[in-house]
Amino acid sequence: MIVRCCFLVLLYVLMGVSLTLGQYCGANNNECTKNTRDGATRPNFIIFFADDLGYGDLSVYGHPSQEWNEVDRMARDGVRFTQWYSADSVCTPSRAALLTGRLPVRSGVFGNLRVFTPQLSSGLPKEEVTIAEILQDAGYFTGMVGKWHLGINEFNSTDGNHLPCNHGFDWVGTNIPFTVVTRCDENKRHVEEPSLDCFLYFNNTIIQQPIKMASLTKRLLTDAKRFIRTAVDSDKDFFLYVGLTQTHTDLTVMPELRGSSRRGAYGDNIQEMSYFVGEVMNELEVRGVKSDTLVLFLSDQGPERQLCLEGGSPGPFRGGKTGSWEGGFRVPALAVWPGKIPAGHTSTAVVTSMDILPTLAELAGAALPTDRIMDGKSIVENLLNPSKSSPHQLVYYYCTDRLYAVRYNEYKIHFLTQPELTEAEMVADCPAGVPTARHTLECCKHIDCYHADIVAHEPPLVFNLETDPSETWPLPLEALQSMLRDVDLLVKEHKDGVEPAKPLTSTEYLNEAVFPCCNPPLCKCNYP
Repeated sequence: MIVRCCFLVLLYVLMGVSLTLGQYCGANNNECTKNTRDGATRPNFIIFFADDLGYGDLSVYGHPSQEWNEVDRMARDGVRFTQWYSADSVCTPSRAALLTGRLPVRSGVFGNLRVFTPQLSSGLPKEEVTIAEILQDAGYFTGMVGKWHLGINEFNSTDGNHLPCNHGFDWVGTNIPFTVVTRCDENKRHVEEPSLDCFLYFNNTIIQQPIKMASLTKRLLTDAKRFIRTAVDSDKDFFLYVGLTQTHTDLTVMPELRGSSRRGAYGDNIQEMSYFVGEVMNELEVRGVKSDTLVLFLSDQGPERQLCLEGGSPGPFRGGKTGSWEGGFRVPALAVWPGKIPAGHTSTAVVTSMDILPTLAELAGAALPTDRIMDGKSIVENLLNPSKSSPHQLVYYYCTDRLYAVRYNEYKIHFLTQPELTEAEMVADCPAGVPTARHTLECCKHIDCYHADIVAHEPPLVFNLETDPSETWPLPLEALQSMLRDVDLLVKEHKDGVEPAKPLTSTEYLNEAVFPCCNPPLCKCNYP
């Protein structure tokens, strides 16, 4: 039923027909239904999920030259988190974890490729329950625009069996099922021609191949506003998931924002992201629902440091994307809910992206699944009272199905560590700070979780993240034996409760027949 209704949405939009809620999919009774708003008792929700944005990339997180912008305004108007963790340090598993509230090792969203590619027939399993499905069951109107990266086709080049329409989203606007990368560069700074694996969808239909990058953000913004307008006009509680394309390469921005940041091309990209966020926040105000809406902004993982000045900053932390050091897992996160979340506060509670699902479920009065282990915990109290402490005993740093490290109170305990990008490598690969080497432009140098250069630490490597956030000085272990015994017991209990699913981001699922192609055999198009 979801697929049929989503097809209707696309058809009506292309025909220019104004949509009403009766044309969207209900979740509980397998028929299209209309549910009225309950804004007096529960909020709307918007999640802005940035791509590869580092902890140190925003002015409000200490960047010295990035302009103060609309994202920073969220910190002024709400709460800023300083110890928010992703569940992984690459895109696909971090997104699966946010949407399901579960570690990727439980859902199978891991493997030797680490991310879903357009040639894989696998995707986020239908058995996983997403935020959208939980809120849909609770009567919310659910929508999505932007980056997906959780699978595309299963059997052929057009079936779309893994797209968001099949995971609880009533309305899916313009979306990027895969990602945007350096290969999508229309300006030909790094590639001769944009690649065919740069493609754009509306709902479950491909509309551009390759993507017209300069107009992408405005296209996504138009759809986000359309979704909000439709929900409000229909008096409907809503959930909007926005997979921002910034700051993942390619760094193309709309013409009017080129050169807008003194930081250069990467700063321009952050300015474009901020423009998007500000426009959506303004739409909430115009539609009279700003005080009824909880808005969350966070990054999927740390920055891709090998891109040098075209990549982001982990701030004071070591490492970045793909790794288990703090720079790969600790991310910027902000929350705004006027009149409910106190403005201008900072929370030092240790929380994770997996906490979003149970948090939104609690606020919506929705039930959580009872037939599986949920790793996220509600942080409603942390949102409403930023001085509240963490709900977690341990934070887990996984690389595929390998537990590399855990955090316990102020301590970070490393069992395994990956090779790190050295300053010498960055200088050699990035003349004047601009990446030129092909292996630098393709993610990522140290992505293999089972590489021969992985170092096992027995006894473990321990840092105090409160006194040494950069993980520079390992602690002597003699005085930490009691703590380490406690951690050993907790880790054993955790591992005993984890039954790894079959790895889905694996070469086992490679099938060229599922690669999207809008106009075979050319695979080039630009539909309105």
